Amino acid sequence: MSKIITIIIAFMSFTLGYITSTFSSQAPSHSQPTNQNQQNPTAESGFLSQLGGEFDQVNSSNVVTLSQQNHNKILEILNNFPQSKINTYLEQAFPEQNLDGIRDKKQFAERLIEEMNQDKDESKTLSGKVFISSNQSISGASAPLNEVHEQQFIYAHFDTYGKVPPNTQVFVKWINQDTQEIVLFSPKYIVENSQQNWVSAVPAKGWKPGKYDVKFYQMTDSLTPIAQSSYTIQSVLK
Repeated sequence: MSKIITIIIAFMSFTLGYITSTFSSQAPSHSQPTNQNQQNPTAESGFLSQLGGEFDQVNSSNVVTLSQQNHNKILEILNNFPQSKINTYLEQAFPEQNLDGIRDKKQFAERLIEEMNQDKDESKTLSGKVFISSNQSISGASAPLNEVHEQQFIYAHFDTYGKVPPNTQVFVKWINQDTQEIVLFSPKYIVENSQQNWVSAVPAKGWKPGKYDVKFYQMTDSLTPIAQSSYTIQSVLK
């Protein structure tokens, strides 16, 4: 399983009650003592079983969209979690990132779950712009990507035009709009005092034809969107 999917499972473990501590294809098994209460199914255990079935689909297809009912239930359960446990899950989900700047980690976790299930919203005008290209050089306009190699890196450049407070990290959501497969869903380090930065990506299983969306957020409690853009891949070379 890809690193991206394990990150998602780590967040969803808020409700399942287990921790994915490494980027691997299986969550660690836990032996639990049996008692009379465990032998009697409850509404909560029924929900977790149903949710687990949805995660199995996530594992097999890389699709991260949950049903709206389960999405709301996740947020409800998360709201009752102690802050210390949320901190632990976030640190294990993003072990290479610095989360010290996130003051309200519960709000941050809620926003992550919301954004995982949110389609592109074109109704809001964002302060920055994103330019898509096949190289690191920014030209001020997106380059056509009608045909790409399967394992080719694609670069998403973004310009804040000085309207966003400087930070050493941004959060990136990069998805296939047609299939809802995730390419990237993670904080990324950037050059702090530069208005222009870029992030590159290539899916673990390679690019597929389709429409893709890239969205950048401020690395803050509220994950405020900075910039967003879409591009289309019509043909993929093996």
